Amino acid sequence: MAFFRTSPVPPVFANQVRVDRPFPYHEHDFTELAIILEGESRHRIGEVLYDVQVGDVYVLHQHVPNAFVAPRGLVVGNVMFDRERLAFPEAELRRIPGYRSFMELEP
Repeated sequence: MAFFRTSPVPPVFANQVRVDRPFPYHEHDFTELAIILEGESRHRIGEVLYDVQVGDVYVLHQHVPNAFVAPRGLVVGNVMFDRERLAFPEAELRRIPGYRSFMELEP
């Protein structure tokens, strides 16, 4: 299985991507908050396929291979961040209601 790596330069980076055709298997050197703004697709995360559609919001952790399969009108908003470079206060964040279910559990 071939994949490529992507990495933003700043510790936080946001963009919007239109995915008109299958997007190859890849992984990131950062954590990514993905927001499905338009359309739908199958998203392979690791070895599992998920159906994603408008309104879905999920976290992709660094070094987790993923690919969009069969996108249809897909537009994804991404907020990418390097948790180590931002020095998040992990102990404090874990006390916030919903943090574990959003940031640590499977998509």
